[in-house]
Amino acid sequence: MIQEDWSSWPQWQVPQIPQVPVTSRVTSSVRIVQPAPVPQPWPLEDPRFRRLLGALRPKECDLTALANTMWACAALKVQDLNVLNAISSAALSKFPKSIDPHRLSNISWACATLFFRHDPLISAMADHARAKKGKIPASYLSSIVWSFAVLVVHDAP
Repeated sequence: MIQEDWSSWPQWQVPQIPQVPVTSRVTSSVRIVQPAPVPQPWPLEDPRFRRLLGALRPKECDLTALANTMWACAALKVQDLNVLNAISSAALSKFPKSIDPHRLSNISWACATLFFRHDPLISAMADHARAKKGKIPASYLSSIVWSFAVLVVHDAP
């Protein structure tokens, strides 16, 4: 794989990552490490991914961006605890006013896939799912229940 070394580029050609919308950063992070015929470096070793991850400002993100970022980290098997804790804390501050079943499902799936357990976030997700009982579509609910089973969440009203 050809690795880009941006230090040799003229300054006007270097991508300005912080100016890119958060959702585009997330999409870019997934596209950087696509399956390829030759072995790719681990995502955290890729300088482009490190730069994207470094530009993340979880407290400035809406819940959709946070859920998508968690999903991207899980899809890429990125277990950076500092990043995951920052995203989880930021997501928790936005509960429950702006959560919908899709985002709830994405976040719970990402946590389970990474075996990452942020207890305050897990508790908030369980409370929200319980409060919306009967209003969460089965496809999302099954993902949430699977995630809780993987994380061994014992939650009772």
